[in-house]
Amino acid sequence: MKKNFFKGICSLLLSVLLFSGCQKVTQEELMTEDPLSAKNAEGLASTKDNDNSGCRLTSMVTDYGLIESFSYNQKGLADKWLIDYGGGDFFEHQITCDKKNRIKGTHVIAPVFLPGDAINYTFYSKGNFTTRALGYLESGPIWADYNYSYNKKGQMISLDETVNDIHVRYYYDNKGYCRRSDYYIGTELSLTLLMDFEISNKHPYLAINGVNFGFPYEIFNVFDKRWNSFGSWVMYENGNPIVVNEDDPAQTVIHTGQGNYTTYAKYFDIPSESFYEMTFNYSNCNGGDDEDNSKIMPSTSVKQNRPIPAVASLKKILGTPSKNMKQELKNLKRQILSQRKK
Repeated sequence: MKKNFFKGICSLLLSVLLFSGCQKVTQEELMTEDPLSAKNAEGLASTKDNDNSGCRLTSMVTDYGLIESFSYNQKGLADKWLIDYGGGDFFEHQITCDKKNRIKGTHVIAPVFLPGDAINYTFYSKGNFTTRALGYLESGPIWADYNYSYNKKGQMISLDETVNDIHVRYYYDNKGYCRRSDYYIGTELSLTLLMDFEISNKHPYLAINGVNFGFPYEIFNVFDKRWNSFGSWVMYENGNPIVVNEDDPAQTVIHTGQGNYTTYAKYFDIPSESFYEMTFNYSNCNGGDDEDNSKIMPSTSVKQNRPIPAVASLKKILGTPSKNMKQELKNLKRQILSQRKK
């Protein structure tokens, strides 16, 4: 009991410190929407251009059943991003690019979520940055209208989805890492994501050639230079914070391979008192060699069959925008609170 109480106090203090630290981002930087160019951008495009390993991310596999996989066309650009939750429930994003190798459109198939239908997105860009993604169902109605804005450094600072009234604000530290993301439905703050990046590594999604941000999701859009060493999800009940997930930084393990890309990450979630793991696999590294993760992965990794954790359920809800989003988040919140009372 004392151990859990101590963890709770540390958890609260850490959240308070991170919240107050992230508030230092100025309103002026948040609202900057100046024209962008490759010359003044310090974000994703330049990070990819400096990568000499040639690695391409082929999959992310978790120990709770979520699998993301990627395929590439003859030019080496990503042409498919598959997000598989298991049991036939998946979202397949088929990607097409324009002559400048920017995302031009996606065709989204989701047989469980959208049986007999699909979504077609058209992407609009300014320089190297996507400014809008407009989606329609094949059956006709508009599905979503995403608008993205950036600051002078080329960092994404806001997402506004006007059809379902969803808004995200991204906050960065002085090293350029996105430490906080706030997710709103209408004017109500629904979620906050806090992250830290203390362990040296390279973010695996920077090896998705041709993709500069996490377009299938909303709050996960930013590809930082590093994969996070700490993460915390906070939901709100009548303005009061509820910690859904909080990693213990002292127990985080991250391994890297060629190009310093993350190949394995393990976290301990304080609220559920359980570990969760993920592995990342690559191809084409340094002339075509695939990463061999077998030497660094525990033998039990990605072989467990356990319930999907709260953070993964949350990620799934955020990856499927709908007018029922608010109710879905409320249901998840009730589920989490109910489990913790047992």
